[in-house]
Amino acid sequence: MRIRVNRFLFPHGCLWWRECPNCGKLSSYMGDVWRADSETLLPPPPLKAFAHGIPFESWCKDDKERDEWCLGKVDARACVHCETLTYAHHTPVVMQTSFKTPPPPFLEEIQREMRVVVREADHIVLMGYSLPPDDVTYRAFLAARIRKDSERQVMCSVVGKQVGYENRWLHPEELQTRDPLPEAVIQAQQLFGRDNVRYFGGGIPDVFLDGDAAVTAHAVDRLLTWERP
Repeated sequence: MRIRVNRFLFPHGCLWWRECPNCGKLSSYMGDVWRADSETLLPPPPLKAFAHGIPFESWCKDDKERDEWCLGKVDARACVHCETLTYAHHTPVVMQTSFKTPPPPFLEEIQREMRVVVREADHIVLMGYSLPPDDVTYRAFLAARIRKDSERQVMCSVVGKQVGYENRWLHPEELQTRDPLPEAVIQAQQLFGRDNVRYFGGGIPDVFLDGDAAVTAHAVDRLLTWERP
């Protein structure tokens, strides 16, 4: 089995993220074993009754967490940075909103790293993201990359679920014959250019499959790698 650990640059909310009330850093919990069917893939439940049949040792990693579990505070998790105990109400369910003041301290950190990564990218993959016009921050990242090196064209692959579109990749010349186009494709074409955008309308998980087969390395490579013919 191969395990790849890489950057997570996802500036929205997530059920198993915790914002530490002490150091302000973000931590995430993805279980204690590398298995998709792990009983501890998600964080501890808010009530002990939800953990019926699962031993608390699966979640508790130190005495502080174990003591809190015995008191009924089963959602206690220690911050991985400073070991302060965090609870379910420290979960940043929504991080991006103009109504949330002040914004989480780690949001700017994520955005700065995204800016660095995007400026070096040659292929952008949009999955379930329509690149809305009012998403100014992230459109600015992409526009800055395009302006940085106009001779190095940035390719964009859009993955969505659209009625009337096949479970296959449609390349620029095919997309020009389709009407109406998905909104995500229109927005991507406006930013990257019509000749630099392709689309898969079968959605997820079909984009990772070869026909009705299981996930294949070939399908994943086809998603991540797009070179001009």
